[in-house]
Amino acid sequence: MKLSIIIPTLNEVKNVPLVFKLIEDAVRLVPTEHEIIFVDDQSNDGTIETIETAVRKNNNIHLVKSPQRKGLGHALKLGVARSKADLVLFLDCDVSIQAEDLVKLLREAHADKMVIGSRYIAGGQVIGAPKLKVFISKCLNWTISKYLSIPAIDISHSLRVFPAKKIKMPASDTHPAFFWELSIIGHLSNLKIQEVPITFRERLFGVSKNKAKAMLYSVIRGIKTVLKLKNVTR
Repeated sequence: MKLSIIIPTLNEVKNVPLVFKLIEDAVRLVPTEHEIIFVDDQSNDGTIETIETAVRKNNNIHLVKSPQRKGLGHALKLGVARSKADLVLFLDCDVSIQAEDLVKLLREAHADKMVIGSRYIAGGQVIGAPKLKVFISKCLNWTISKYLSIPAIDISHSLRVFPAKKIKMPASDTHPAFFWELSIIGHLSNLKIQEVPITFRERLFGVSKNKAKAMLYSVIRGIKTVLKLKNVTR
């Protein structure tokens, strides 16, 4: 099966070469026919130029330019629309995981599963992030997953591989609502929801796009979305 690796970018010029190396190391261990689709959200630091150089040299690398910034989920939906593969894998450009984590997802990838890289199941961990932030995230994910009866914990994590053509994309455009909604859509579409433990490390280069105020608003919107989704699962 062919795989589309969808990578959203916003001012990630230092990380683009690193994410290429990450993918190269992973597919060397798990040979996979793949394409890489970058979706750029109007970077102004040289990210676009770096990707365009790679596109000219490789016919399996593509660039989609978002006409406006609407959120991480919106960028990922643009990537899914560009994909023609059997499976899609969402991968952040911050290089917060190692090749061995990506290998775990590739080995479990299947047309009937949504495989999520989990920070919170046994064997998973978070390195470098504030403990309070991790605690809140873990509690919120656990509560939402139980409320929606989804057999997983880390349902807000972007790192996942699944058959995008088998399910509709969420209406939400922002994190974490997009991923909560995607998880329940996958579950209701009879995909097996599986978590594999990964080690998440805070980024070395660039700035996180998850600003506190914007994140709070997104969580509130996400909870409203979850309340609506609960009615669907009844």
